[in-house]
Amino acid sequence: MGTANSITISVDLLKAIVQLIGGKRIRSEFIEAILRKYLAEEQSKRRNENDLKILNAKSDYLNEEAEEVLDYQVKL
Repeated sequence: MGTANSITISVDLLKAIVQLIGGKRIRSEFIEAILRKYLAEEQSKRRNENDLKILNAKSDYLNEEAEEVLDYQVKL
């Protein structure tokens, strides 16, 4: 269980949440689950962007290495 906090949500958004989940779940649990999913996706996106920057920065070197390895292969 978390700490009690207060946030403000627009009426139309709150109505949409209530309509979506009905009485099946507690609103705060639903909102927390959505936020956790969003944060996980953002972290993954940032890791992927960082990985892409690293690959792009090293692309010339990696391509040279790949070409060198291919040169060692026996030609058929």
